[in-house]
Amino acid sequence: MRGAIRAPRNRLPNTARKAGLRRIRFHDLRHSTATLLLRQDIALVVIRELLGHAHIGVTAPSATLVR
Repeated sequence: MRGAIRAPRNRLPNTARKAGLRRIRFHDLRHSTATLLLRQDIALVVIRELLGHAHIGVTAPSATLVR
């Protein structure tokens, strides 16, 4: 569709390829964000809210991989 505004996640693969990066999905950025925040000792409950997880149990497995 010409002139349509596309969501950032739809442009990400093409932008990453042009920048010489490996294939990356929008969801990968969510994991990276969670990891970086955990490494900065941001509270798990805050990360859960930022990511929009309804339950802490969705966010918690990431914490065991980092800490």
